[in-house]
This record gives sequence, structure tokens and C-alpha cells, in this order.
Amino acid sequence: KLYHFRVGLASLTLEVVFIMKAAAYARYSTDKQTENSIAYQMNAITKYCLDHDIDLISAFSDEAESGTNTDREGFQNLVRAAQNKEFEAVVIYDISRGSRDVADWFQFRKTMRALGVQVISTNQQLGDITNPNDFLIELINVGLGQHMVLDTRKKSMAGKSQKRALLWRKLSARIPNRKREICNRGKRSRFGTGNFYTLCSRGKL
Repeated sequence: KLYHFRVGLASLTLEVVFIMKAAAYARYSTDKQTENSIAYQMNAITKYCLDHDIDLISAFSDEAESGTNTDREGFQNLVRAAQNKEFEAVVIYDISRGSRDVADWFQFRKTMRALGVQVISTNQQLGDITNPNDFLIELINVGLGQHMVLDTRKKSMAGKSQKRALLWRKLSARIPNRKREICNRGKRSRFGTGNFYTLCSRGKL
């Protein structure tokens, strides 16, 4: 910001630079990630702040925490610090580190906006969420993160079903036809009171 002063016939112009204070936030989940992910994100955030004359005064992180909810200690501490006016901006590596849930992400953005705190990504352009075009771009980015979570969850459930089916085929292959018929009808076998799966796993059938 420029300030102009005039003393007699002389004039003086002073340029005052306001350094934005910021907090860093990093997160990694259990999805094949390690502590090195936190260090990588923090390095990227630190470099970004140096390149853009931002004073990085604090850092928050969550290790082995899912981005599908905001019930994370580091994240909650970040929000409380913002409410206490400790900084003017939050710098993250990318949207997915903040949240992989559309509703949670935009709730966070609205909260920060109400507090006058800017949210900055080191490699994504985050605009004004009240601007239709900026909102749409951001919605697509966070939506892709949530889509990835849902797709991974679906594949995991399908994998478990396949394992159960494979186990059933292995077990049923060891059973004589007559005993298999009895079990398939939901009846108890003649081997005590244990159910079919327990007896089969113990090698009694």
C-alpha cells in the first residue's frame, strides 16, 4: 500500500507492505501413505509461502486420518486457532488434504470466509465461493476426491464378497452331496449343535 506525504514543497511516498500471517495444514490417510506425506506437503507449503511473501507462523496436521469427516484433532485445532484470529490465511497442499467430502469442505470454506480467513492451495486455484464459476471449479475438484473415496469403498466391499464366495466354494467342495443338501436347507447337521460353517472349518464334515 502506498502512502503519499507532502512537507512544504517536497513530497514523499512510502510503500508499506503488509505480510499475511498464515497457518499450514497437512493430512495423510491410511491409504498407502506414510509420515513422509506430511513432510512433503509441509515442504511444498513452506516454499509457496516464501515465494508469495506469506509469514507461516504455525502448522497443524493429522496423521493416518480419513478426509471423509472433520472429526480430526489437528483440523479442529486449526479451526479454533482461526476463530481466535491467530492468522489471516490457511495454506494447504490441495483440497483433498482438507477434505474429501463436498459438504464438509464447503462448510469449512464458509466458516473461514465468515472469519475473514483466506484458504490457499499450493497447486489449485481457490477463488471466491460466492462466484458461480469459482464455486463450480472448486465443486468439481472436491467432488473428484469424494468420488475416489466412494469408488474405493465399493471395490473394497466387492472384494470382501468375492472372498466369502471363494471360501464357500472351498468349504462346500469338501462336503458330500447329501450333507450339502441338508445344510443348504438351513437344517442342522447330525454332528452336534454346531452350525455347518463351524463344523466345516473344523474339518468335521
